[in-house]
Amino acid sequence: MTKSFQIRLHMLLGLIYVFMMSSPAIAGGEYDFVGNGAGRAENNVLYAHQNLYKFLENFIDHCRKSRCHLNSKQMANLVSIKHTADRQIGHPDRIILCWSKSDCPVSFQTGENQPHRIFVTLGELIYVNIPQFYSSDGKLIVQLPEIISYLVHEMGHIIGLEDHQYLDFLGNNVREIVERKLEATEISLPFSNSDVSIQMFNFESSDQQNADLNLNLGSKMVELSPAVSLGIYIWFKEHPQARLSCLNESLDNFKFQLANLHWLESANLMNAFEKRSIAIDIKIQANLLVSCTSQYGSVSETRLDSNKNEFLDITLSIPIMFGKDRSPQLAGPLHTTLNQL
Repeated sequence: MTKSFQIRLHMLLGLIYVFMMSSPAIAGGEYDFVGNGAGRAENNVLYAHQNLYKFLENFIDHCRKSRCHLNSKQMANLVSIKHTADRQIGHPDRIILCWSKSDCPVSFQTGENQPHRIFVTLGELIYVNIPQFYSSDGKLIVQLPEIISYLVHEMGHIIGLEDHQYLDFLGNNVREIVERKLEATEISLPFSNSDVSIQMFNFESSDQQNADLNLNLGSKMVELSPAVSLGIYIWFKEHPQARLSCLNESLDNFKFQLANLHWLESANLMNAFEKRSIAIDIKIQANLLVSCTSQYGSVSETRLDSNKNEFLDITLSIPIMFGKDRSPQLAGPLHTTLNQL
């Protein structure tokens, strides 16, 4: 084992961006679902809405490289939908989350004794029937890939497409790639009213090659990718011999991919509950592929030591406490430890 080093990164000055998911787009106030799904549907819907352009860009780039079975008209429609998704960035108020009939000015009913719709679009506003995302006992039943498929459908309506079967076809094609690339795992906390989950997607388009790494913690989503990115930046600072030739002077033009997501439970998980505070280590071990592109367009990549094919072990320690309703909450700053194996 080579020399280990530790980097403790504090959640200061926005280095770790906590996605609080409490925007004006949320109709009806705070989430209060009973069961393990609490807040995850809301988090996933808002995340998918604000990042749909990246998923579409990734899919379009995949089709151009792999010659997927979509024809030129279908690809052109997806490009138009992507442009519409681009316009949603910074506008979470354009998706309205509804918990009851009184929350939204739309009806999700398609007819008597017919299943309720999950999404309805009026103009450029998309209304979401949140209760349909949960089972009667509060379990999450609609996952992120399906949400992305629905949003492709709804934004197709925004650009003027009306054929529901056709839009389902486009959405399901994008969904298939998301399902193939998405890694997700969750951990159950003793005495908690909701599970904690983490999900990762490796974007591979030419413009978006970084991994998106997000933690669902009760009714909040925490973006973890900045911590990983900062850890890599510091690693290059401390290991100049391993720097890529295409890195610029500020060492900030690299991109990274992660794999093999798994949890590492704290040994004192049960005992810590008595103090209303526990610590959980999220351990992500992977061939961490770091790449960059020079100003001349040449690409270099490394696994941190291209000669030894070394791994980088990353542990994110997340201090958690329980609220009065037994919901898990952040109890302090996140800490990141990097170890070269």
